[in-house]
Amino acid sequence: LKPDLVIITTASQLEKLARQLGELSIPLYVANSRTVREVIVSIRKLGAATGAAGKAEELAAEMERRIAAVEQRVKALPKPRVLY
Repeated sequence: LKPDLVIITTASQLEKLARQLGELSIPLYVANSRTVREVIVSIRKLGAATGAAGKAEELAAEMERRIAAVEQRVKALPKPRVLY
């Protein structure tokens, strides 16, 4: 394989893998998304990195619209109590 880009999460063995990929001159994108909003940011960044910024923006904007719609529908409801 000769990848143009490798995408990993921080849950991976990042240091060793980053060093190996660097030695092979393979670009690396590290995704560290912990929330839905961070996933949207990563989508935009990956779109830019892969030359698909337009499609990434469409997807990110759709996700934001859907989140806003859900927030609007539930804003008057009491917030549930949870034990985390």
